[in-house]
Amino acid sequence: MLRHVIVLLICCVVPLVTGCNRENSTRLTTVSGVVKVNGQPAEGLTVYFEAPGGITSSGTTDESGRYQLNAPDGRKGAELGNHTVRIAGRQAGSEDSILAEMAAEKGKTIEELKRIPVIPGKYNENTKLSAQVQNGENTINFDLEI
Repeated sequence: MLRHVIVLLICCVVPLVTGCNRENSTRLTTVSGVVKVNGQPAEGLTVYFEAPGGITSSGTTDESGRYQLNAPDGRKGAELGNHTVRIAGRQAGSEDSILAEMAAEKGKTIEELKRIPVIPGKYNENTKLSAQVQNGENTINFDLEI
């Protein structure tokens, strides 16, 4: 009997003492879509989905403007629920020396980086964009006017 009580205590107390890793225990669901700028697919943009009090998933658009979100731990998707969405591009006024360094890191040319649009603050630091992530596969597209 005493052994059962000890086992029960261990099963209940250990998780409380050690805590749990929220990031790895959070349920994610697939999120992808296309980002267009002035009606055209935009390559090289980073899309962030920020869950209130949760994790931020992100993805980068390819040559067709398509992105797929991944959590910081590498799992595919985003948390269920409402998210603040931020979309970032190239920094305005980036000097060629900075672009050259970025190009080397990303395996791109300076010309390729210069084609990444500068995204105004209303879509990133001052964003009003939001998205609802529901159970199942989510396709969430954005058409930015700049």
